[in-house]
Amino acid sequence: MADKIDKLFKSYYQHEIENKIADRKQDIKNSAKPDENVGGGRLQNVNSNPVENYLIKVERDLMIRHWRRQIKSIREYVATLTKENQEMLVMHYSKPPLKKSWQQISMKMYLDQTTCKKRLAKIKQEYRKSFFCV
Repeated sequence: MADKIDKLFKSYYQHEIENKIADRKQDIKNSAKPDENVGGGRLQNVNSNPVENYLIKVERDLMIRHWRRQIKSIREYVATLTKENQEMLVMHYSKPPLKKSWQQISMKMYLDQTTCKKRLAKIKQEYRKSFFCV
């Protein structure tokens, strides 16, 4: 059974989070309403530059902020792991060209399958304790 951290690592290594951010940015870009200030009155304290308005909306968007925090927390955590553990995460959670079975992972790392699974469980537990507040 996949828990939240499994799903989070999977979406990170399969670049689903980046795709969600790109889709959300496109939605924000396409949802721009045309200026309907037909009365001729001047709007006060409103930025009229569409590029700046778009960037402001992207930076203020809560969903994009949440996804960026997830990416940042995973990157920071993975940077603390050994190269072996980083490779194991890539092999386990990536898309099919890079994704390997537990048997293939254990053969490549010269370890037993249960040892690899225990390492992954330890990695997930450490992540849960330290970063999983996002």
